[in-house]
Amino acid sequence: MLRLGAMYQKTHDAPDYFGTPMAVGGIDSGLPAHTFLGSNWSTLNFEKYNAFAELEHQFNDDWKISANINSNWNKSLQKIGGLTQLTTSYTGINSNNPNLKMNNFQKYNNSSDELTARIALSGKYSLFHTTHELFATLDYSSLYELSDWKSITNTTAYNVWSFSPSQISEPDWNKNLTHHIFYNNYVVQQAASLGTRLNFPKDFHLILGGRYTQSTTNGSIYYETYNGKPDGEYAKNREVKKNKLIPYIGLTYDLTPNTSLYASHTEIFKPQSFRNIKGEILDPIVGKNQEIGIKSELFDHRLNASLALFSIEQQNRPLTDSRNINYYIAEGKVRSRGIDVELSGKVTDDLAIFAGYTFNKSKYLQTESSRYLAGSNFSKHTPEHIFRMYTQYQLPGIFDKWSTGMGLSTQTETSSLYDIHQGGYTLWNANLRYTYSENLSFNLIGENLTNKRYYENNRMRMNGGNNFLGEPRSMLFRVDWKY
Repeated sequence: MLRLGAMYQKTHDAPDYFGTPMAVGGIDSGLPAHTFLGSNWSTLNFEKYNAFAELEHQFNDDWKISANINSNWNKSLQKIGGLTQLTTSYTGINSNNPNLKMNNFQKYNNSSDELTARIALSGKYSLFHTTHELFATLDYSSLYELSDWKSITNTTAYNVWSFSPSQISEPDWNKNLTHHIFYNNYVVQQAASLGTRLNFPKDFHLILGGRYTQSTTNGSIYYETYNGKPDGEYAKNREVKKNKLIPYIGLTYDLTPNTSLYASHTEIFKPQSFRNIKGEILDPIVGKNQEIGIKSELFDHRLNASLALFSIEQQNRPLTDSRNINYYIAEGKVRSRGIDVELSGKVTDDLAIFAGYTFNKSKYLQTESSRYLAGSNFSKHTPEHIFRMYTQYQLPGIFDKWSTGMGLSTQTETSSLYDIHQGGYTLWNANLRYTYSENLSFNLIGENLTNKRYYENNRMRMNGGNNFLGEPRSMLFRVDWKY
């Protein structure tokens, strides 16, 4: 079987890069939800070309081999001009000081070429009078990234209450540059993996596997202009070469035909292209992921239930450097632990339900900075408790073409690295659906029905920016037609 495909994508957007400021004390400034403190020429243009191919051969009912190749060519243009003060010294706006400074002008021309390839073999074999499964893969990937960054210093202050995006004129990007720097990164990965699923008597299943990865990361920086002066310095990054064997083990036990216990352990290895303030590429993210849980089918397979306990440890995660937000530091070693519970399916023939609860607790095990202390919460923007529930009810009798649903999502309070607080909140949603025929239906959907005002979870929220209001109340009328 041969599959061939291609995709072309082009988008044009005017994103809100900086959000809104908070008032003094980190409280809500009360700015209208439609507030946009960017320039009217701020933009993000993105273009993507993708081509892929896959060849699969079935040897017999038990064994098959496949090979696929995927290539992406991306380019983007970002122009940024807006009001924000991302410094810890800025205390927020108030009635006596409603002004906010610009965060300079910035322009990025980015491009990337990515190639991935995989050969995979899978099949079944017999051992000790039982059938088992085996899989093996060979992987290759290469990623080349090029970025052309220009910045022009401009810290003009504007009144946020009377500001209009047309007040900021687009600069000449060929004059008065503060910085003009070229970055390139090159990441190559090669990997081989081998694994098997062993099916033992008495309903035990053991999955054993390993992945050996070799990665090479390098790049360079060219400073054409630095601090407003011609520079010409060329700096080649240190080459980072890493080899890593990543094991995986999973065990399941079927308590009954409808209920299974499971446990798993795997390790994390992810090369990255973030740089520190010296221009050096950070070491790969490493860590481990462990999970135990139970899954069950209830009421004659009508309802699915699951419970999982998880623990994730990671090291070298990138964290924005407070000395320069364009660079990163490796934030040390962190750990998240928690519980995830889900229930989904049909309670009756007419009533469907989904309910989920997540508890998450995270902390630094060791840090690279005196700002973040060992034992403190490293992910303050992640709620400790999240609960979601949605229902859909099919009306009976002569109203059987109608169905209605209601749901809610709620979370506990969060904060940010800079102690900007967001209280806990609940969002209510509902929908009304009319099925005219098998091919045609109409759906009225309402979200955030109480028009709750809240800020999105964001670890980098500061008094001067990175505060993005959540979606206000919205109504959507949708027509679905199948033909």
